[in-house]
Amino acid sequence: MKTREIRFGRNLKALRQIHDVKQQQLADELHMARQTISMWEKGNGRASIYDLDAICSYFDVSIDQMMYGKIVSPDQYQTLEDSDKKEQTTGEEELVGLLEEDIYECFPPIVIDFGILMTIALELKRIGYEVIEVFGNGFSVFTKTKIERERLKRDIYEVGDSLIHCDNERISNHRDEVEARVWEVKSQIVEETMTTILGKEPEEFAYLWYDEEDNVRGYADTEEECIEQARHQACTKFRIMDNI
Repeated sequence: MKTREIRFGRNLKALRQIHDVKQQQLADELHMARQTISMWEKGNGRASIYDLDAICSYFDVSIDQMMYGKIVSPDQYQTLEDSDKKEQTTGEEELVGLLEEDIYECFPPIVIDFGILMTIALELKRIGYEVIEVFGNGFSVFTKTKIERERLKRDIYEVGDSLIHCDNERISNHRDEVEARVWEVKSQIVEETMTTILGKEPEEFAYLWYDEEDNVRGYADTEEECIEQARHQACTKFRIMDNI
């Protein structure tokens, strides 16, 4: 049975926005560091059962809903009309989420570890893919056509094959660098990878936006840029959040 997607970090950030609660305010209420809240919202680290229970009690939601459910109601999303979509949209746009098990299916001979995930995400960005988000156990890629999605699988295989045979010095060196630092907090490496992909730290953007499934779809400095990104990705239902 396929593992259910854990939505804890996304739901935590959404609930803070809905109830207008800042990270520091929630941290003070729960007697923990603000950085812990920030780390959880980025999908890194694990809340203890006691912290999870305290958060659910604070926001009055069930643990199952907090971990796996969709918190945001439909009226929280903006709607992009068909006439507002960019002319170059294809009608085949899709955000592809790739977790460890998905990467394994692309090239199963080896165990998929953290270093491999980060290396593949950066290599896909280098060869021209729109990598949207990197998290602790995977990443997401925006694709415009079915052909691009088919090519994505082949390119992931080729990167993985290079890792197996160590026939690409750049790829091998990056994987070795990540593996040498596994003792460091993974969230720091995720943030560094995201900074390389976005051109600056995610926290430096004023806004980020989510699709109807609460997948992060982009970061921007203005709401207008978020809407422009939604047009580019042909995403008809989305919500914009202050990046706090």
